[in-house]
Amino acid sequence: MVEPDTAADSRAEARTFQVVRVVEGSPAHRAGLAPEDVIVRIGGEPASSLTEFRIRLGRLIRRGRPEMQVVRGDTTLVVILPRQ
Repeated sequence: MVEPDTAADSRAEARTFQVVRVVEGSPAHRAGLAPEDVIVRIGGEPASSLTEFRIRLGRLIRRGRPEMQVVRGDTTLVVILPRQ
């Protein structure tokens, strides 16, 4: 489980989401997400709100391939959450 915290992106319509906590043993933990990671895209698209982010994540989980683009420091990563 990840608790995102929204922060404005350089584009007014898009948002990034900072990971503030990762529960040990969760899909996010097993995928390698860490506190202070910044999620910039989910399923290849930016999200405009936390609600949209959660809806998109739920759809991707049901399809079996929740993929996120994550910035960690100066590095951009692609993280794929494992199935529950």
